[in-house]
Amino acid sequence: MPKPPSKSIGPISLRHAEHQPFLGKEIAEHQREYSDETARIIDQEVQKILINAANRATHMLTENREDLDKLAQGLLEKEALAADEISDIIGAAVARTRGGSDG
Repeated sequence: MPKPPSKSIGPISLRHAEHQPFLGKEIAEHQREYSDETARIIDQEVQKILINAANRATHMLTENREDLDKLAQGLLEKEALAADEISDIIGAAVARTRGGSDG
């Protein structure tokens, strides 16, 4: 299930200004259709997303460390592993929701 839009910025669509053929390239590249304050809020929201993703990845790796070590050992012994060999090493895949258990 998709996450709702940010409460800070809401559901918006931002785009860069249309290409202006009569302006110098460097001038046209720096035009945007939103304020510095909106850009700051966007940066904060992106930072939150990245921090949450990094925390989730760290949690998943820590939680599954034993299986990762087993898999690494299997790959050291045999350069490539087929899906059934991976299942033999770490068990069958478990269905997960996209957002995870804390989603």
